[in-house]
Amino acid sequence: METPKETDEPKPDLRGAAGSSLSPQAARHLAQVESEAAVFTTMAPDALRTRLHEIIAGATPYSAEALVRLCRLAHERRDRRMMNLAAAALVKVATPLLLSQARALGREDREDQVQSIFTQLISEIRAGRSAHAERFFAAYTKRRSISLFRKRRATMEGMHQRLEPAENVDPLDYVASPVPSHGARVWVAKAIKKLPSKLKAPFIQYHRLGLTQEEIAAHHRVDVRTVRNWLKEAAIAVGLKGDDHD
Repeated sequence: METPKETDEPKPDLRGAAGSSLSPQAARHLAQVESEAAVFTTMAPDALRTRLHEIIAGATPYSAEALVRLCRLAHERRDRRMMNLAAAALVKVATPLLLSQARALGREDREDQVQSIFTQLISEIRAGRSAHAERFFAAYTKRRSISLFRKRRATMEGMHQRLEPAENVDPLDYVASPVPSHGARVWVAKAIKKLPSKLKAPFIQYHRLGLTQEEIAAHHRVDVRTVRNWLKEAAIAVGLKGDDHD
């Protein structure tokens, strides 16, 4: 899996030649955001709720930035109903962007990342730290996506290192074997050493590290059915029951 970089997509040129003013592109973007936000602030509450329902239904397009601002204003006014509705509209508008930024991940990891970013954003809105998201939402979420990807990669690299013990380490240190006797455990240890790597790693990940079949599938870039078959094959090979992974 290729690591996303901040240079994967060109950053918007926010400054002019003198470095003191917004570029025309950024200025137009912010003008549109201000216009949409102004519409929100001038609407009566009932009309605004109707508009948000239209956005959630996909009937009316709005920028994510204006919706982030509306969420903040609703929070400052302690209007929980309005904030929840605005947040739902934001999810509708922004989810395609966030999914595209997580395209290097598997389906479940993409959905988890989208949920994590929305959770972070709501926390920042409530803490009064949503200024960046209110101005350049795509750049804000891109940074969050990169940060989450790097944390996930670091976690998986740590797991991979734990799966490659030194030669003097007993493989049974990595497997919670149900086999009771010492002799049987020794036999299982020898059997594990003979397993091909494609079976050994998932077996240890599942029985010792506690990863789910979905997490193992994402790590090896295969589907869950393949992981399930690997676990059955490995369990049978080491003399354990092979039909308890469904």
